[in-house]
Amino acid sequence: MLTKKRALSVLMVVVMGAGLCIQNVKVWSYKNVVASTVYLASIGEKAGESENEIEVVTPAAIASSEALGTETKKKKSLKLKTSKIVLGKGEKVAIPYSKKVKKAKFFINKCGVISISDAGVITGRKVGSVSVKISKGDESVILKVRVKKKPSKVVLKEPEVSSVSIGTKIPLQLILGKNEASYNVTWKSSQKKVATVNKKGVITVKGTGLTVIKAITYNGKVGRIKLRFQ
Repeated sequence: MLTKKRALSVLMVVVMGAGLCIQNVKVWSYKNVVASTVYLASIGEKAGESENEIEVVTPAAIASSEALGTETKKKKSLKLKTSKIVLGKGEKVAIPYSKKVKKAKFFINKCGVISISDAGVITGRKVGSVSVKISKGDESVILKVRVKKKPSKVVLKEPEVSSVSIGTKIPLQLILGKNEASYNVTWKSSQKKVATVNKKGVITVKGTGLTVIKAITYNGKVGRIKLRFQ
């Protein structure tokens, strides 16, 4: 019969032969994995004595522990549709969140250019540019805001199209005065059976005839253009 000391030495040689690193009669776990523990009863003595306990890393233990340790990445809830906005003095614009956000905190790097309500509505106070840090929990994003003058006039540029048919889409170009801006513009068509216009100023031809397209800024300035489709 093998002595206690010899039996333990043989086991250590076998484990080391399997490529494991032993120090102080304990097998170092792979990547801090807490491995399954095998209790070895010494020959001629009772099982479970502390000096005969050896921690052995097994492939199954590694796979199980790595699976448990894998953290699920939390989806970001604080996102913006755009990182920059330009608005006119006196205009009110809601922060362009990708989805609704409540109880966020706002930090502005320069006072006086804009104000922000608790609901996240920005008001342009004077011409200038600022950065707004929007924070909620451990997330934060930066929004660049530029305030320009109120629009004094609105011009709609004649679209350059060679031919049109039902369903043709025509983008209209809106021109304001120098250093003027209107983030929000309301678009209207006088004859929707002839053409419709979306909130981005893109016309869709619906039929033949004459229609008047209007673009209205936040401060009530109106631009008009007459379009005839045959």
